[in-house]
Amino acid sequence: MDTDRLAETKISKKGKVIDAWYAGKTHDFGGNVQAVMRPDGLPIWVSQVEPGSAHDLTVARQHALGALYAAAARGLPTLADPGYDGAGIGVHTPVKQPADGRALDVDTRTYNMLLRSLRCLGERGLALLTQRWRALQHVTASPSRIGDFVNAALVLTHFEHRYLGGFNRSSQHLDFGGVRWAGTRSWSGCRRGCGGSGRRTGRCGRRCGRRVGLSPRALCSGSSGG
Repeated sequence: MDTDRLAETKISKKGKVIDAWYAGKTHDFGGNVQAVMRPDGLPIWVSQVEPGSAHDLTVARQHALGALYAAAARGLPTLADPGYDGAGIGVHTPVKQPADGRALDVDTRTYNMLLRSLRCLGERGLALLTQRWRALQHVTASPSRIGDFVNAALVLTHFEHRYLGGFNRSSQHLDFGGVRWAGTRSWSGCRRGCGGSGRRTGRCGRRCGRRVGLSPRALCSGSSGG
């Protein structure tokens, strides 16, 4: 997520002083936000922001991979870009070109082509957030607030697309392909103004919502850094 130039610095792994919010990937200042999308490209979860200098895989390990491993154990793999190479079991990435210049064999090239052709649909999710909502295109507020802005955009995007997955308003939980209410089942809300958590709240005083099922297909992950 693009931001203004920032003065905050940190020490790199090589022992050098660097700009904490400068992303070498995009050569610009910004924050690193991870996202998980459905196979059709609708974003279903976003992480809190980390400084743009943080590597995608480092941020994914901190915020998302634990839940993605649990999803993979239940038969729901994740498709990711080459930046997540080595993420672990259940996270599928393209095979990189050998450093010695050797060509990949035909089976590996076919695997890469199929993976990218499926994952490209998931890339739509980042565009739905960053291009639809102008506030995310360049953040002038404190970069520590970027995560709040992106989560607000996620809720609005779900509302626009009538996706009523269970969103935990107090703290997010990535639970096998979606966000759910902590400690409860996932429910969708009622049009009559109920809370949507399955409890008897709101004007109608009824238990409202239906159980949100799990997609049998793969998830897609991505990031927006800088």
